Amino acid sequence: MDVDSLAKRIASDIDVLSDLPSPSPVVERLSATLGDDDVEVRTIEAIIGQDPVVAGKVIHAANAAAYASHTPTASIRAALLRLGVIRVRRLAMLFGLFNAYPGPRVPEGFWQHSLAVAQLTDLVVQHMTAGGNTNPDEVFIAGLLHDLGLLVLATHYPREYRAIREAAAEENKPLDDVEDAVMGIDHGMIGEILAAHWMLPRPACAAIRAHHRIDLAGPDYRQNALIVHLAEAACGHAQLADIGEGVLLRPDDPAVVELGIGIGPESLAVILAGAQVQAERAAELIGFGR
Repeated sequence: MDVDSLAKRIASDIDVLSDLPSPSPVVERLSATLGDDDVEVRTIEAIIGQDPVVAGKVIHAANAAAYASHTPTASIRAALLRLGVIRVRRLAMLFGLFNAYPGPRVPEGFWQHSLAVAQLTDLVVQHMTAGGNTNPDEVFIAGLLHDLGLLVLATHYPREYRAIREAAAEENKPLDDVEDAVMGIDHGMIGEILAAHWMLPRPACAAIRAHHRIDLAGPDYRQNALIVHLAEAACGHAQLADIGEGVLLRPDDPAVVELGIGIGPESLAVILAGAQVQAERAAELIGFGR
């Protein structure tokens, strides 16, 4: 099959959701509350309670060492009171997405990498000196799903996935640099198509599409894409939760320049130390999704 035909087939399959799994309905309902600073605890509690599996895993995760206190959490409401709406909503979305893709074809370390990048977006936002109206939750979701396209390839197009890995290794290039030549489509586009079907917020979809190809984001979503790109590059630079994409952090990276983050020794040390912490926490929390 030629490259153009392959690209059309993949896009068409995703467009009609051909046997691709869907996350828990909790994900769509929670995503609709993103950006609502006044959302009530009982609203989030009711949404999460609609999926007993997700609810159980959120409660379990709330008792992880990263969050635990002397009194065990036994309910969604208790988890919300302990951790707050933002953390619980993020945990619920994580497990709702995680459970959609079980099985041996998921790349080793994929969800740990995804969660580490998502959590690191918060640290990047804290270090930004450039202005903007970034919604941290939308950037978090984009970070969590930035490599959704790679997950689709690994689980549903293993031959093509192996081909891009082999080409990247032979040419000593990042995966994104060889995808067009091998498949005629890149994993950012694949991820955007599926994320849109999952009714995720447009800013998150745009950042997923452009996290390697920033100029595709458009002015309204460019900053979100830059944040996700920088968070992933920091993880790759430190070889933390790395899934072998070949993404590294460079001092002249456009994200560094445009977000106003100085990558001197001290700033780099802070960001990489944050990446280490987030990778370790991600490994712990992912354990509760199994």
